[in-house]
Amino acid sequence: MHACHTYLLMGQQKERHRLAAELHDGLGQALTLIKLMNEDALMRLRRGEIADATILLDVAVLRIRETIGEVRQICGELKPPMLDRLGLPAALASLCRRIERDASQLSVEFNCDVDDNEIPEHLKADMFRVAQEALHNVVKHAQATEITLGLQHDAGGLLLTIDDNGVGYERHPLATDDARTAGLGLIGMQHRIESHGGTFGIQSSATTGTRVSATWPL
Repeated sequence: MHACHTYLLMGQQKERHRLAAELHDGLGQALTLIKLMNEDALMRLRRGEIADATILLDVAVLRIRETIGEVRQICGELKPPMLDRLGLPAALASLCRRIERDASQLSVEFNCDVDDNEIPEHLKADMFRVAQEALHNVVKHAQATEITLGLQHDAGGLLLTIDDNGVGYERHPLATDDARTAGLGLIGMQHRIESHGGTFGIQSSATTGTRVSATWPL
């Protein structure tokens, strides 16, 4: 448990550093450049250099649009906007379609018998992130050709499953030094599940592939 807690803290710290770098190197520099361009344009307007000022302002507007896109991307990583717009089942279906489109060798199936209004709001973001991370692991590590994502009712709770026909885990990443790589994602998934009183499980075989399962009580 101490090792799991340590790796979880490592993952959280790594994510904070990544976000800070994006804010500083991306947004910070973009806003500084926009500020300088606007100051230059204002100075040229005061000198009557309308044409030059207009060019600078046009470029500044373009940079503002690009920066707004960067902000939306970062916000989307923190909480996917499609959750509010579509609900969790539709967001998961969209995620599966996107993965299938981007990874042409994969067939991704989504089975769901849960309505969005049956899922507590405080669970939706973490449920989406667990599914997203598990699917990402399959694409990156499993050498699979088929994935099935499922969301069902289960004994008074909700059950999320991710099945693949890939190569499986040779060793359980949560119990080995491999947790520093793929296991960090699994540790994060485990935390998202158990922080809501849920349970996390992995069944894996080199011949049948891997099942990642998560249950949340209602």
